[in-house]
Amino acid sequence: MRASSSASGLPLKQFLFISLLWSCSLLDPPLSFGNPRAEDQHRSRPPHGEITEDLRDTLFIVSAVCFPESYDWQRDSAYGNVSCTLRLFCGEREMLSIPAGPGTTAGASPDGHHIIDGELYTVYTDQGGTYIGRGGTPLAHWAEKEYIVGLLPSGNDVFTLGLCQNGGLAFRCNGREHFRDAGGVPFGGFGADTYGPGGALYMDGGSVCFAYSREGTEAVFVRDGEKDGPPFSPSESNILDARYINGAKCVLYNQAGTSRIFQNGTHITLNRIRFIDAGLVELGGTLFCAGWCMNAYTESECRILCDGSIFYFLHGSPERLYFCGAQYVPLYLDQYPGCRFFGRSCARALDGNLAVALTPRDGSAPFVSYKGTRTEYPVHGFLSGIDFHLPE
Repeated sequence: MRASSSASGLPLKQFLFISLLWSCSLLDPPLSFGNPRAEDQHRSRPPHGEITEDLRDTLFIVSAVCFPESYDWQRDSAYGNVSCTLRLFCGEREMLSIPAGPGTTAGASPDGHHIIDGELYTVYTDQGGTYIGRGGTPLAHWAEKEYIVGLLPSGNDVFTLGLCQNGGLAFRCNGREHFRDAGGVPFGGFGADTYGPGGALYMDGGSVCFAYSREGTEAVFVRDGEKDGPPFSPSESNILDARYINGAKCVLYNQAGTSRIFQNGTHITLNRIRFIDAGLVELGGTLFCAGWCMNAYTESECRILCDGSIFYFLHGSPERLYFCGAQYVPLYLDQYPGCRFFGRSCARALDGNLAVALTPRDGSAPFVSYKGTRTEYPVHGFLSGIDFHLPE
């Protein structure tokens, strides 16, 4: 299954279904685990004074969902209505434990777990609205139910971008609404290969930024909660992605049967290439397109990277691409037979190597695969995310 890089051009009534596709398991039909909802979070990175010698060589932070030993979580017969615990590990040491499930503001759905800057953020929705937390501490709550596609901490604030239950999008700071467009659909999200841990929200030039589509034919740029200039709306086009990169507005769009890039006022045509699902990313100072396309030379669908003139065809159709600095690392899930992979947040790249958080279907201990090693975790449940912890 291919995860979409953007929700643009898709019916708003299907936004929940689309969003779940972004981060569901790529090996099996998604398990329900109730509705993802904003939840409380706390410090996932050990406080500076608490980093002991045995943690200094730790390379990753792992989040996990643990169920009672008597519960068959893979069948999930209770459809998410069972108490569980969110745990956070730094290396093999447990650093955090948060109650989740009925009666809490945390859920088991991996869609609602985000490790950002070494901290575990949680998102949860129910009839009471949307809840955001950090490591067990509530950060924000509002009455409207939203599916969060972007979450970005900055100083003492936490910014969110959500798809609204009645359509459109809302941008908030600490739960307070700062921007809304009833017809907007954000570009990017937590499941998009070319976006970072913050999903559709990111920093550019010291500002909190995002872009969104209207009707799939125009791109609107937003910086610090304010529209930045008129929409980008080329005639008879379909816009695939739009974002700021180093202060410049960049757009990937299809027009007249081929794909084009807009950057710094210049339009570049990608000859004989038409992207189907793709996004923009910077690698080593160069703007690239990454995603699925139709290749006119081979008349086939394939995954490629291109910078407008050079095309890199990725053999074997990797399910995911991960980026770090000037490098990209493909993820081939067929290398991990018999395992569940609970979405894009379950892998991270560093220096050309990929750490992958996996959960065996046979009930054995979940583990992280990294540089040929396997680190197991004492969890009756699954791993929901991973990030690197680099010693200071």
